[in-house]
Amino acid sequence: MRLNLNTGGGGGPITQVDVDRLPLDYEEKADRKTGIFLTLFSLAWGGIPTVALIFIILSGQFEPGALAILIFTVIGAGLFVLGLTMLFKKKRIRIDSEGVSVDEKGLFGAKSWSEPLSRYKGVASREEYHSGGKNSPSYTLYIVELAHDEKDKVITLYSSKAQDGHRRIWEDYCRKLNLNAVEKDGDGFIERAVEDLDKTVAELVREGKIDVSFDPSQNVPQELVVHPEGDELVITITKKKSAVGCVISALVAMGIPGAFIYLGFLSKKAPPMFGVVGVFFVLVMIVVAVFGIMMKERIRVSRNMVSTCWTGRWGDLFTRSINGSELESVKVYRKDGTAQEAVWLVSDMNTLAVGRGLKREALEWLRNCILKVITS
Repeated sequence: MRLNLNTGGGGGPITQVDVDRLPLDYEEKADRKTGIFLTLFSLAWGGIPTVALIFIILSGQFEPGALAILIFTVIGAGLFVLGLTMLFKKKRIRIDSEGVSVDEKGLFGAKSWSEPLSRYKGVASREEYHSGGKNSPSYTLYIVELAHDEKDKVITLYSSKAQDGHRRIWEDYCRKLNLNAVEKDGDGFIERAVEDLDKTVAELVREGKIDVSFDPSQNVPQELVVHPEGDELVITITKKKSAVGCVISALVAMGIPGAFIYLGFLSKKAPPMFGVVGVFFVLVMIVVAVFGIMMKERIRVSRNMVSTCWTGRWGDLFTRSINGSELESVKVYRKDGTAQEAVWLVSDMNTLAVGRGLKREALEWLRNCILKVITS
């Protein structure tokens, strides 16, 4: 058994634990490059200002205002400790048919713990958004892990920037470890048995493993308008953003473009191109605001298809769809990197989100409605 670590091109696996034969022993190494960078950066960030403060004190030129330099000292000290912690951290993990054992060593000592597999919720699949930095693009990690209520006992089995094959790998881990599949749904989790992983929601409903005793004509949320159209159920989201809220948001968002316009057209401290850039971003924000006010999301649901689009006086725009007969999951959650919860529809080949911005109760009604129609 082994732990494969690489950062191959094309978004290949960063981490993949081979569990074909148990027991498995491996070492999970810390990010030493980041540790070295933080340590050196902290010496420059906190060290240079601290030395300057000491020089000021020794030269007899000290004034109370110079104490503000200590902010750099405190932040630098914290970064230095964090960097050293990453440099010295070592974690040995053992997985066998009974459970997980971990030995950890770090800057401040060592600790060991063990946990039976029966205490784990199952094998979880999730996505983790990273915003990137000045010189690196944002990205999403697709993760498979042993899920536990205690965060420190979660064990990462697979992590990759590539989405292709993520669901298949997750299902494979469930089978090999003989544990349930776990997915986030609202504030809780959905658990699915190993033998149900490749089954569509329609199959699970027929077997009585998903309850669809739901009437779409009852208790329709006020934000939704529902009407049948042929063999489809059409759901239009009528909730509009407050005009006052839109104005306030626009004024706040226009702060930076406004500064560019001022510098470019009203000040001599910057070239006119600054103003041109500011005007461009103002126009973009106006278009986005008008679109949000005038367009509504419309969802069409049938036994064979779920589709979504934005509809308004310009017709239907940005239409997307997913095959209803291939759906393996319909759940409510907020995906990493997004600001709002939505109903997520997932198949082996496609993912579709609908209902962003709705309240939790409306999202749960929408999820149940979709399940009812595609399995009827």
